[in-house]
Amino acid sequence: MHILVLILMFVFGSIAAACKGDWSGMAAIGNVILGVVGLIVFLAVLNND
Repeated sequence: MHILVLILMFVFGSIAAACKGDWSGMAAIGNVILGVVGLIVFLAVLNND
């Protein structure tokens, strides 16, 4: 439960910082999402029998 709260705090904090002009948190979130999507696509290609 603590990990979920930490992730949500990071997301909301990044959105709040982006409203003030600091986009580094949003870039980090984008990199994580892109990495997860890339991993899913890579595993889907490998699993294609």
